[in-house]
Amino acid sequence: MKKAATHLIIALIKAISWLPFPLLYFLSDLLRPLMYYCIRYRKKVVFVNLRKSFPEKPEEEIRQMAKGFYKHLCDLFFETLKVGSMNKKSLSLRMRVRGFEKLNDYFTKGRSVVLLATHYGNWEWLAILPVFLKHKTVPVYKPLQNELFDRYQKKNREKFGASAVPMALTLRIVVEAEERSEPIALGLAADQTPLWNHKFWTLFFHQEAMFFNGPARIAQRYNLPLFFEYTRKVSRGKYETGFELLFENPADVDEVTLIKTYVQKLEALIREKPEYYLWSHRRWKHKRRSGLPLY
Repeated sequence: MKKAATHLIIALIKAISWLPFPLLYFLSDLLRPLMYYCIRYRKKVVFVNLRKSFPEKPEEEIRQMAKGFYKHLCDLFFETLKVGSMNKKSLSLRMRVRGFEKLNDYFTKGRSVVLLATHYGNWEWLAILPVFLKHKTVPVYKPLQNELFDRYQKKNREKFGASAVPMALTLRIVVEAEERSEPIALGLAADQTPLWNHKFWTLFFHQEAMFFNGPARIAQRYNLPLFFEYTRKVSRGKYETGFELLFENPADVDEVTLIKTYVQKLEALIREKPEYYLWSHRRWKHKRRSGLPLY
């Protein structure tokens, strides 16, 4: 029964994906007040996160940020569904890729790269990257519990040539690529909340927060150029993404510097337009255990 319901929902998603953008954004405008006033989707989490992240802001400004977030979240929901029916041309016009030439230069040199991305703007439309990159594009993702939904989402992420891999297989993929001398672009949304037992803590928006140290260690171990991949929302349904080289030779840099540099870039990006970050995520749910350093 559950499997049949999942197939039905996926069929509905596919049907919605064929709707034109004006109609999708009309539906988004209808959904927004329901999410904010009626369903109140994670509203407490959103307001707590915003108030603690921007303690200097008055309550009215916090409220406007929250409303802007829900507007963007509803747009993002329908934009994610739309991926299923988009082709290379239509997606590349809506997600402009800037500065990819610098990545392709490393491919020419036979070097893999690590792209530290974020849950800011529209990360699902980064599926267009393989159209521009010479590297084999390997986005890392956290599998969904529902196998059918997970398979459908993975298919959308790979439709333009990417090879999406579960988080648990990240190191194996890098090792195999190095053994085959196959340059890859490893994409990681490094702002997710790790499990409670991770040990790297630093300040993020005035609050103690854990960050994965795996991306830094992989970049160090294989000396892979480390990039900050940023995405900005240009207008409704229009984004651009680009790449800022953080460290060309991470093997020469300590782990703390690698991670903190990413965190600083991430926070600066969010401060530009806070409403485009995923504030409904419980980013600060864990507490630092006694004895663990704060970097």
